[in-house]
Amino acid sequence: MPSIPIATRAQIVTLKALGYTNEEICNKLCLSLAHYSLDRIYARALDRGFNPKKPACLDRHVEDAPRAGRPTKQTEQAKANVEAKVTRDRYGREKSAEIIAAEVGLSPATVKRVLKKAGYQKMKPTRKPGLTEEMKKARLEFCRAHVDKGDDFWHNIIWTDETSIILGHR
Repeated sequence: MPSIPIATRAQIVTLKALGYTNEEICNKLCLSLAHYSLDRIYARALDRGFNPKKPACLDRHVEDAPRAGRPTKQTEQAKANVEAKVTRDRYGREKSAEIIAAEVGLSPATVKRVLKKAGYQKMKPTRKPGLTEEMKKARLEFCRAHVDKGDDFWHNIIWTDETSIILGHR
């Protein structure tokens, strides 16, 4: 059954108690649900104490029941540990999900889910060579020659030995 908001479920139960048919309820609430789904929602509300003679539907009549299954391992502490491993330094960013999972005590799939939900993406690490002495001297000479230029000039300077340039992109 698709996830239906509690307010909509409460409307369904109230309308059923007032004598509306399933088709009328679907049309009135602009729902595309199977009729047995509406009947199940109503039956569940009756089991939880809904009284059709006094159609006041409470949240406890229609809220989701607790799900069966294993408790989640994605606690706030576990999420913080995964993010700390990734953001600590350059080497943390280069680690695979398998390595982070082994260090934190989660599965690799859980680590990937946590990172994706936090907005991280898979990227290749970039390697930029350091400046040679020759480059440093050339840069210093350029700066001394243009020391009197204004901010507009310096905002347009791009040091190509420190900038990744991909043709055809911004």
